[in-house]
Amino acid sequence: MTNISSLHFSVNLISRKDGRSTVACAAYRSDEKLYDERNEKHHKFKKHDVQPESFILAPSNAKEWVYDREKLWNEVEKVERNWNSQLSREVLIAIPNDLNHEQQRELVSEFVRKNFVDEGMIADVNIHRDKDHNPHAHIMLTMRPFDEDGNWMPKRKCIGEDENGKKIYGDNPWDHKDNVGMWRNVYQELVNETYERLNIDRRFDLRSYEKQRRDELPTSHMGHVFAGMEKRAQKNAIEKGNEYVPITKVAQVNQEIQKLNKEIEVCKKELSILENKQNVVSMEKKKEEFSQDTRKVLEKSGVWDSLSPSEKVSVMYVRKRMKVESVNLTDALECKQSIDRWKKSIETNENNLKSEIENLKKSKELYTEFTKAEPGTINHERCQIQLARLGFSTTNYQTEYQDKVKELQSENTSIKSQKEKFNEGITTVNQAIKILEKVSVQEAKIIYKDHEGLDKFNPLELSKLVKEFKQNGNIVPLENVKQFLSDLDKQVIKTQPTILEKYEKLNRDNYFVVNWKRKLDERTEAAEKIRLTNPVSYAKEMKEITTEQKALVERLRTIKVEKQILEKSMVSEVRKQYPNEKFMENIDFKTAKTILNLNQKENRIVSVEEIMERFNRNKQREEKLDPNPSVNNDNVSKENKPNFKQPGTEELVNEVAKGIKSIFDNSGIGEKSEMNKLMDEQKRKAEAEKRKNRGMSR
Repeated sequence: MTNISSLHFSVNLISRKDGRSTVACAAYRSDEKLYDERNEKHHKFKKHDVQPESFILAPSNAKEWVYDREKLWNEVEKVERNWNSQLSREVLIAIPNDLNHEQQRELVSEFVRKNFVDEGMIADVNIHRDKDHNPHAHIMLTMRPFDEDGNWMPKRKCIGEDENGKKIYGDNPWDHKDNVGMWRNVYQELVNETYERLNIDRRFDLRSYEKQRRDELPTSHMGHVFAGMEKRAQKNAIEKGNEYVPITKVAQVNQEIQKLNKEIEVCKKELSILENKQNVVSMEKKKEEFSQDTRKVLEKSGVWDSLSPSEKVSVMYVRKRMKVESVNLTDALECKQSIDRWKKSIETNENNLKSEIENLKKSKELYTEFTKAEPGTINHERCQIQLARLGFSTTNYQTEYQDKVKELQSENTSIKSQKEKFNEGITTVNQAIKILEKVSVQEAKIIYKDHEGLDKFNPLELSKLVKEFKQNGNIVPLENVKQFLSDLDKQVIKTQPTILEKYEKLNRDNYFVVNWKRKLDERTEAAEKIRLTNPVSYAKEMKEITTEQKALVERLRTIKVEKQILEKSMVSEVRKQYPNEKFMENIDFKTAKTILNLNQKENRIVSVEEIMERFNRNKQREEKLDPNPSVNNDNVSKENKPNFKQPGTEELVNEVAKGIKSIFDNSGIGEKSEMNKLMDEQKRKAEAEKRKNRGMSR
């Protein structure tokens, strides 16, 4: 029988509000003397019995200085400025003690690289082996990513501004509450795969005893301070010939828990003997109950076990990338969309690199021209200005040129690496989609007992039915499946912003970009003032400005394209809402947007007749054609009176009506338009109503 063991796995935050320093933490874990620039002091702790095995892993776009432990954590302390900043995330993992040192390092490195470094984090890893029975690794992680140039980025990306101009920040996927469970599961799988590869008959389950449905009680983690105190107390007891008694509260509690666990083990053995003697339920009945339990049939079906190793890897790839516990077809399709977006990002980086290479060639030509031109001439000054805009100074050009060449070579290597990862990723995801389509069909057949009606539904629809059963235990009747899927789609739509909300967000983004351009213009003007007096600083500033200007142009282009798409979508949406109104084929974007606004405000589709009737009444009042407005307003039959629920709709109604009227006015010349006919009809109705009311008043 395979021995099932457990391993410690915990995640904690190192925060400034708790009075902690990442430099001090790194010094203790690595046994190194590190200088803390923020607190202006050295951190040096008592050496461990065994020198820790320490190393730093970082993504390809990180700069060289991140591999300097002292520099790395001092830079973290600088960039995290707030009094309550979260400085680092620390993952503490126990390592199986029957692996040798090389196998331990390989296991930890693979876990760190797959889960943290590939996601953009820098990991400072320290493996402690003071005790043979308790090897473990401290993994300190950075809390914010680097950009393509290796500079710190915000922890959370700004996604726009609210109606008050306050910035809105998106979520950081690194902070997701489900990450700890996912990381724990991945580590458990890596450990078990290692043991399987080494042909060792031992497996690990890192879940809590409660989730494992074990009767034993878990002990509390002591920490190195209490553990040291207990170690000294145990040593003193042995030297004096006394029985060891725990001196700390946590150790005393753990001792009681260990005693209880021994008693539980004895009880379990006795219960097992008793159950074997008592044949309470026949095996035939148990088999029958088991066969009727759909969940157990699903688990026993072996659908997942039948997958090849490469197929399992492809599914695990989706699971890790999407950060989900259980993978389904929807997850795989969303993962493919994510990778497609990654492809666009790589293409953008590739185009930027080509542009940078062209600028480098251009700079060389300009510098050659600069050296040949007479000082003080217009040509001499022009070359200096253009070189500065490309990020080069005339006083230190050769060094800057060589640095730029190295930077572009590194960037080219990084892009090639990303393209390889993309190609591997898209192949893996496509394989996962095919597998999950097959799995969805097989699992649906088990749940619905091979019902012939399943043939009407595609794998994605079947996947949603399987998910509903697994999550909520509901088997949706086949005759209700279409309604169920429709309701499911509506729930998704409700969580998504409307076309109008997306358009308003783009307008806010555009406002932000305009301010950004104004600030860049101000910086350019200020830089020009130091061009002659400080050419090196001028070149550095102009390089930064040029980089931002490129980003600005790209953002403007994106906003313009997205707005054009949304404007077409608005026109298309209005045509769908009014399928019987032929004139809507000629509707312009502005009128379409106003109609959508009106319908959204009223929470219904307002008819064209209703809009024109209200517009006609408003126009009569303006032209003073109606001597008694109160009659028209209050004594009109409810059948003909437009019933607008929300305040402030009058302006929208007038705008829509004018837009519709302009469409009709432009549709024909020399004959009465459909709009005029419609308005004449409304006037006739109003006059008839007026005469009717006068008769009633007599």
